Amino acid sequence: MPRHTILLLLTLTLAACAPLTPYHTDLTPCETDHDPTRCAEHTLEIHPQFTLGFVELDDQGWFWDRGQMWAVIDHLSQAVARRDQLIIVFVHGWKHNAHSCDGNVACFRETLRRINDLERRAATAQGRPPRGISGIYVGWRGLSLDAGLLTNLSFWDRKHTADRVGHGGLSELFARLDSIRTIRRNITGAGSPSATQLVIVGHSFGGQIVHSALSQLMLERAVDVEGSGQSPQGFGDLVVLVNPAFEAKRYQPLRALAAERSYFPGQRPLLAILTSRGDKATRYAFPTGRWFSTLTQAYRNGEQRRADLYAVGHYTPYRTHRLEARGEVQDLSQENERPCGCRYLAREGRLQAGELNALLAFRRQWLAGELEEGWSVELPGAVLRHDPAEPSHPLNPYLVISVDDRIIHGHNDIYRPAFIQFLRQMLVLTAPGE
Repeated sequence: MPRHTILLLLTLTLAACAPLTPYHTDLTPCETDHDPTRCAEHTLEIHPQFTLGFVELDDQGWFWDRGQMWAVIDHLSQAVARRDQLIIVFVHGWKHNAHSCDGNVACFRETLRRINDLERRAATAQGRPPRGISGIYVGWRGLSLDAGLLTNLSFWDRKHTADRVGHGGLSELFARLDSIRTIRRNITGAGSPSATQLVIVGHSFGGQIVHSALSQLMLERAVDVEGSGQSPQGFGDLVVLVNPAFEAKRYQPLRALAAERSYFPGQRPLLAILTSRGDKATRYAFPTGRWFSTLTQAYRNGEQRRADLYAVGHYTPYRTHRLEARGEVQDLSQENERPCGCRYLAREGRLQAGELNALLAFRRQWLAGELEEGWSVELPGAVLRHDPAEPSHPLNPYLVISVDDRIIHGHNDIYRPAFIQFLRQMLVLTAPGE
């Protein structure tokens, strides 16, 4: 290639580099409803139905501003002191950031609105007070290069960055969030257990970040109760990894431990790894890239090499469940009239009373330990089946779910109503209480 052509490509690439800078530098809360653009630089958005906080990390995994982290923690601590909260943390993946109008930010807002609606109806059905909804969006520079097709050249660089972010300040944030749940327990006392719930969701490289930050701790908590006859504990109430872009070998220690032990009534799901069968990025591109980057590695057998080549959700021996769509699934994407609106969810239907009751009945069945090997349940919009590729306990709380492409379409379409509906169902299944 001629030298001038190389220089031109290099110049265009450098010009397209996304700035290494935080977006939410104003630490004061900002009240808004339909126009989040007025809060674009604020760390805290106070909506009528929910609160959304931002915590941002740089390429080395350092907090851009510890004051930002403390603003979110302090606000959340005060909220939990007043009433129980459903706390949902989202860590985005490749090609995204914490800009107020980033597609992931916009759809996270819409998801929090929908979760607030479900929480109120679930509370009525269960005869309890509704919880407040608190969302935390963890931002990092997943979009480091904004240059059309050339953006794909950033894949491996952002993968390495995700590793650093996962081993940085995020672990502190997660630990502080986990400890916030004890605030409510101390207030209510032993006779009135807390209903505050912490759920952490990571997508794509965000799934890698979350796994890096929590995998060792989850392994330790599983080992702590081994042989005691008690149910293992995870982190928070549920960790969800959606189309995670990391090697199956990283999950092997927890998977091996999970396969060896028994589980008892009262065991809730602790981890759900959900991967679309139509996710070409992790199904094809990921192992191709890993093949080149592992050429000099030594393996003791073919199984070990395959676990290092394939993304965890596409490594068949680790599969425990399948999630299939029920009936026709429509693409409900459309322009959203709200500023910075999400193109999904605008036409999503509500969960009907009968569907909610069926979901609560399945929750009771799960907690009673009545599920048998090979079980299946019809959920609103989907069928969840215990379908392990290798023997797996029916109450195994570490779920590796192969997902119908109509529910999660490809790698990035994670905000389709069919999947958000299932995610909300998982919140009900894993909520504290009987």
